[in-house]
Amino acid sequence: HMVAVSAHGRTACTSNGGFDDVSIINLVACEFVSSLNVPARPEAIQTNRMGSHVWVGSNDDEVVKVYDVSSEQQLAQWQGFSWPYWILLARDERLAIMQTLVTSPCAFLRSPTWKKLKGWISLELNPRVWCFIQMIAPCFRRCPVASGLR
Repeated sequence: HMVAVSAHGRTACTSNGGFDDVSIINLVACEFVSSLNVPARPEAIQTNRMGSHVWVGSNDDEVVKVYDVSSEQQLAQWQGFSWPYWILLARDERLAIMQTLVTSPCAFLRSPTWKKLKGWISLELNPRVWCFIQMIAPCFRRCPVASGLR
C-alpha cells in the first residue's frame, strides 16, 4: 500500500502486499511498465532519484532488497528487519536509513558498499535520536513520521 515516486517525477513504484510484487509505473505516459517479483508481503518502498533502483522491504521475510528496475536484478540485501516500514535515502544517495514498525530500530547504511553501520538506534528508547533525524530530514527526500513522537 506504499508508493515511491522518483525525484524527477517520471517513475512510480508501489508495493502490492497481496501479490508479492512491485508495480513500476511510467507517470509521463500514465502506463504500467512492469511487475517486479519480490519477497512476501512487501511494504516499505523507495526509489533512487532517477527511479532506476527500487528498495523494497518484505514483512514476512524480514528482509530489505534493492533491485535494478530495468533488469529486475537484485543489487543488495539486508536481513533482520522485522516488518520494515520506511526507507529514506539522502539526496546524494550515499546514506540510507531504514526503520521497522514493530520495534522501531533504525539502521544506517553507507554507500558505495551499502554496508550496515554498526548497531541499531531505537527511536522509542531515545527520542533525542528522533529529534536528530527530524533535524537532518531536509537532507532526505521525504520525512519520516513516527507515532507519538513530534
